[in-house]
Amino acid sequence: MPTCDICGKDISQSEMNVVSARVIVAATYKGYVPSKLPLEGLTSAFGFSRADSWRYTVQRNSSVDWGLCAGCLSEVRGYDTGVVGTGTVEQPKSSRPGKVPRKSKKNWWEFWKR
Repeated sequence: MPTCDICGKDISQSEMNVVSARVIVAATYKGYVPSKLPLEGLTSAFGFSRADSWRYTVQRNSSVDWGLCAGCLSEVRGYDTGVVGTGTVEQPKSSRPGKVPRKSKKNWWEFWKR
């Protein structure tokens, strides 16, 4: 049985919403941190905040699509990343097609800096 890639909830194949990694990265860049994360207590035991742990997870999985439950999909939609419907994904809005908007120039390994 598949699970949601964000919260870890068991869902059926028909309930899974596939979202591109670009949408998750864009939402995280805009400040998205899930309200529920599995193993949250483990990250705090090592001195990491929930936001730091989430950014690290997104950075490590930034090249694969994500399978989300309806609850996590609605949270991602709240960050206006181009998710238009259940199971459908559009690219983030940008003034230049094919480019993800950026606030400042950073090196790829400085993903946690704002």
